Amino acid sequence: MGNAASPEVKRSSLYRRVWIMAFGAPPRKRQRMSKTAFVGKVFRVRIGDTRKDYNGKAHPEGAVYSTIKEFIECVGP
Repeated sequence: MGNAASPEVKRSSLYRRVWIMAFGAPPRKRQRMSKTAFVGKVFRVRIGDTRKDYNGKAHPEGAVYSTIKEFIECVGP
């Protein structure tokens, strides 16, 4: 999201796509895309195991962890 001095959300970013899903509409011109749009929301997501580190090396079995792979829809209020 840019840098601390001038945060910026790119049109193709995952944050923007999920924010639109939570807010229900795209942001208006110069509208702040605050993270409060996510408060109280419930999402249907796809979860998957992360089995490799950032170098592509396999994690030991005990170090495998789950992450959100895809936001499918906003199902809550």
